[in-house]
Amino acid sequence: MAIEYYILSLKYSGLRQIIWWCPNQAGYVADLDRAGLYSAEEVSAERERLDNLRTTVAVPAEAARALSCRVVLPVELGALLDAAARARAEAA
Repeated sequence: MAIEYYILSLKYSGLRQIIWWCPNQAGYVADLDRAGLYSAEEVSAERERLDNLRTTVAVPAEAARALSCRVVLPVELGALLDAAARARAEAA
């Protein structure tokens, strides 16, 4: 099985959020599920752009997935509270 990579953007990542390249080098995303997968051949052919260790790092997809977790974004807090209130009302 060929190794695939996610491209980590050191330029846009910080302590609170990791930023990945989108598919086809078309922007950036924090959601690993929406990040692009790049082949070893692509990374090798564009090493200076995709894995230069200054602004980008090619991370093996398996390692990134193993370290990822699901989170609920703070902007969804209202929706969570509404759902909890409905569940409480239905249980009463």
